[in-house]
Amino acid sequence: MKPPFDFFGGLFFQDNNKHKSSNDPIATLPIPKTLVIPLQQHAGSPCRPTVEVGKHVKRDEIIGYSGQDISVGVHASTSGTIKSIQNSPIAHPSGIKHICMVLDSDGLDEGAPPTPLDWEKYSLNEVLLHLQRMGIAGLGGGAFPSHVKMKSKIHTLVINCAECEPYITCDDILTREEAIGILEGADIVHRLLNSKTLLLGIEDNKPEALDALKKAKLQLSSPVEIIVTPTKYPTGAAKQLIKCLTNVEIPHGKHTTEYGFQCFNVATLLAIRNALVDGTALTERIVTISGNVSQGKNYRVRLGTTIRDLLLHHNDKLNCQNVIIGGPLMGFYVDDLDSAVIKSTNCILIPHSSWNDVPEEMPCIRCGACAPVCPAKLQPHELYWFARGHQLEKAQDYNLFDCIECGCCSYVCPSHIPLVQYYQYAKDEIRSQQVEKNLAQEAKIRFEFREERKKRYEEERVKRISEQNRERAQMSDEEKRAVIMAAVKKKEEKMAAREKSPPTNSS
Repeated sequence: MKPPFDFFGGLFFQDNNKHKSSNDPIATLPIPKTLVIPLQQHAGSPCRPTVEVGKHVKRDEIIGYSGQDISVGVHASTSGTIKSIQNSPIAHPSGIKHICMVLDSDGLDEGAPPTPLDWEKYSLNEVLLHLQRMGIAGLGGGAFPSHVKMKSKIHTLVINCAECEPYITCDDILTREEAIGILEGADIVHRLLNSKTLLLGIEDNKPEALDALKKAKLQLSSPVEIIVTPTKYPTGAAKQLIKCLTNVEIPHGKHTTEYGFQCFNVATLLAIRNALVDGTALTERIVTISGNVSQGKNYRVRLGTTIRDLLLHHNDKLNCQNVIIGGPLMGFYVDDLDSAVIKSTNCILIPHSSWNDVPEEMPCIRCGACAPVCPAKLQPHELYWFARGHQLEKAQDYNLFDCIECGCCSYVCPSHIPLVQYYQYAKDEIRSQQVEKNLAQEAKIRFEFREERKKRYEEERVKRISEQNRERAQMSDEEKRAVIMAAVKKKEEKMAAREKSPPTNSS
């Protein structure tokens, strides 16, 4: 075990409040009567329904699929009947509604036959297609399709067990209880990608999970190298974790795969193992309940369970108007408690009353306190001015898209400026402009192609007429007369056919 390295910036919290939900084992949430399963639970293209209303389905049966590369399947979380396909609220910062499959549970929880894959006997592409159909996406929060991440050629596979944000403990508890399955999944990905090195990063505030990993490593004779890092936020970000474990710093504007690294969350690796070895689709995940509650807990929750059902089971006397999905720094508020738990829902925080009292935003005093804590080595105050002044090109020049939206800058800002929200706005504006630019470029290409086609057609028509005139000039009088007589005969036949056909009634 080599000593960890450090990354620039970040925050040390005196109390990260993980003790509120880390004392009890994972509890299994009872299956609700109705599940609302969104067809967009992952980054990329949304799925299309593959079953009709009224269809009886079994657990793990696929009910949504896209066929696009950046997309994964969506499955029934239990057995029952598809009641409707409708727009329902989803846990998203915008509060928008999305197409969902409403499933009425029959209470039997009957599963479809498992479909394990002897992955060592199949090509990598076939294994990745299986993972795509089984719905495997990143469970660390980004929900990026795992099969796409496994297409990169790498030399080092990094297992992310840092879970650095306050309050969240779902990965910690999962690692304590499923360390063997996690390392089995890591070994599978390690061998599929033919990587040379397998590293696991875990913060030093998870001693029980660390012990479980060490025992699992000995039991499996795993090649994984476990490295303990200090408890610092945001160690769990990919570039920062790689810096901690290897001292390799990924430059601005570059991806980790360009330098031979790929990161996977522990829960994602367990899901990959279950999909290949057990043949089970991704239909549930571990969710932390914490925040303004006397006792937090981690639940094994079926995807599609509403936040309201989860909170009622945890504490039916709990009265809250909104919740935070994720942690206090990177999470977002959701006002509609009928939103469903999806693949990226790792934590539901009950906000304290003081959290909803947002301090008044004051002018930036250019104190520079945000710059030393930025783990991406950006200039947050400059990006703020560019975003506010709509100087989007300047913001891009200052590496806006390297911002991981960790919230460190907003946390230390004495003027209470929601800096991350300004960066999110600027990113969305740039993406929208790029989409419009691409559409305009595509329209220009279509117009130029159409004009070129018309020009080519006209040239061919002129050439064809010229050739016909030249041929006629070379014909004898007898040949010309024959051509004219043939044309007259053809016209007479057409007129006769028209007279024989019955008249059509016009309305």
